[in-house]
Amino acid sequence: MNAVTERSPASTYWADEPTSTPGHARFRAKIGGLHCSLCTGTIEQALGREPGVHRVAVSLTHEQALQLLQTLRDIGYTIWDPRKLRPFEDEERDLVREGRRLLAAVVLGLASIALVANPTGLWLFLLPAFCTSSMAGIAYLILRPRGVVLAVASAGVLAWLAIALVVFKHYDAGSQAIPWIVAALAVTLVFGLAPHVLVMAYQSLRRGILNQHVMLEIGAFAGIAGGTIGLVWRPPGYPTVDFFGVSVLVVAYHLFSEWLSLVVKTRSSQAVKGLLDLQPDTARLVVAGVEREAGIADVKIGDVVRVRPGERVPVDGTVVSGRSTVDQAFVTGEPIPIEKAGGDAVIGGSVNGAGTLLVAATAIGEASFLQQIVRHVEDARALKSGILHLVDRVLRIYTPIVLSVAGLALVGWLVGSYVFTGHADVQRAVFASLSVLVMGYPWSRSMGRSARSRAPSAVPSRVSSHAISPSRTPSPRWWRSSSACVF
Repeated sequence: MNAVTERSPASTYWADEPTSTPGHARFRAKIGGLHCSLCTGTIEQALGREPGVHRVAVSLTHEQALQLLQTLRDIGYTIWDPRKLRPFEDEERDLVREGRRLLAAVVLGLASIALVANPTGLWLFLLPAFCTSSMAGIAYLILRPRGVVLAVASAGVLAWLAIALVVFKHYDAGSQAIPWIVAALAVTLVFGLAPHVLVMAYQSLRRGILNQHVMLEIGAFAGIAGGTIGLVWRPPGYPTVDFFGVSVLVVAYHLFSEWLSLVVKTRSSQAVKGLLDLQPDTARLVVAGVEREAGIADVKIGDVVRVRPGERVPVDGTVVSGRSTVDQAFVTGEPIPIEKAGGDAVIGGSVNGAGTLLVAATAIGEASFLQQIVRHVEDARALKSGILHLVDRVLRIYTPIVLSVAGLALVGWLVGSYVFTGHADVQRAVFASLSVLVMGYPWSRSMGRSARSRAPSAVPSRVSSHAISPSRTPSPRWWRSSSACVF
C-alpha cells in the first residue's frame, strides 16, 4: 500500500468510504479498460490475493472497483478519481482510438481471409464472402460518424481489395510469398495492434490467473507456432497459411469485442451527460441589491441568485421573493409546470416560467439534487443481479476448463496417432487444440458481454421512482453491497 501511495497521492486515485468493520478501511477507485465479466473476475482475483485484502467488488458498467492501485496498473487497467465523472470527451476519444485500431485489424483480417480462402465450391465461397461482407460492414460502422460517403466508399474499397487478393491467389496459387504475407499479417496484428492484450495476459498468467486474455494469446501463439513449423520445415500438404489465419481472426475478433463494449459504455453515458447539462454554468448573484454574473462553482450556500424568465434554476434553493411557474419535468415527469412562490423549494436544472425569482441556495456541488441523481444512477447501474453473479462464477472456471480441454485434445491426438499409426500427427493435434480455443473464446466473450449489457436496463425507472423530490434521493444502501472492499 505504501508503494502505491508514494507514486500517487491517495486523494487523487481513491476515495475513503465508511465501514462498519472495526480495524478495516474501505476505498473506492475507478478503473478503465474493462470489457466484460472476465475483466471483473481478473481484477477481483488479482486484488483478492494481495496481503490484507478482505473483499473486492468490481462494477463493469462504470468501471468502479476498490483497492491496491499498483496491482491494477500492472495487470493493464487505468485509474482515475472516483469522485469525478469521467469527461464524455475522453470516452469519445477512447472510442475513436479503438475504432482506428479495429479498422486496421479489419484490413489485415480481410487480407488474411482472401489469402486463406479457397472458393472452389459453393459453401467454400459463401463462408469467405460472408466474412468479407461482415468486415466491410464493421468498417462502415467505424467510419459512419465521419460521413456516409466516406464510410460507403471505404467499405467498398475493402471489399474490392479482398476480391483482388482472391484473384491474385487464384492465378498464382503456387506462390511461395503467400505464407510469408499471412505470417507478417499475424505478427503485425498480435504484436503491433494488440500489445496491450499481450501485456495483460502476461501479468495475469504471472499471478496464476487464467482469463480470456491468456486464452486468446495461447490461441494466437499456437497459430503462429503451427504456421512457423510450415515455414521452416515445409512438410507437404501442410496448411501453413491456415494456421497464421487463425491467429489473425482470433485477435481481430477480440479487438472488435473491445470496440463494441466501448461503444455500449460510451453511448450509455450520454444519459448521465444529459443530466449534467441541465445545470447552467453561471448564475446571477445578487449581493446588496447588485446583480453580477458568477460561475456556478462560486455560489455558496445562502447566496441569493436571480432567475429570469425562461432560464434554468442554477442551484437547489428556496424562493426568497417572486412568483412564477417552474417546469420540473425531469424530476417528476409531469408536463405541467408547478407554481412557486416565497418559501417554496426549487431544484437546480429546472426551467423557470414567465416570472422572476430570487432564490437562496441551500445545496451546491455534490450535495445538489442533480449531482445526487447522477451519482445514484451510477451506483444503481453498478448492481449485480443474480444472473450476473452466476455468470461470474461460470466464467471463472470456464477458461481453465477450455484450456484443459485444448491441452487434452493436443495430447490425445499426438498420443493416439502415434499409437495407431506409428507417428505423431502434429498437424491434426494442433488443429484440434486450436479448434477448442477458437470456438471457446468467442463464446466466453459473448456471454460476459451480453449479460452485462442487459443488467442496467431497469435502472433508469428505478432511479426515477425515487427521484420525486429532493428529500427522496435514492438510498446509499443500493450500492453498498456491490462495492464493498475491506482490507
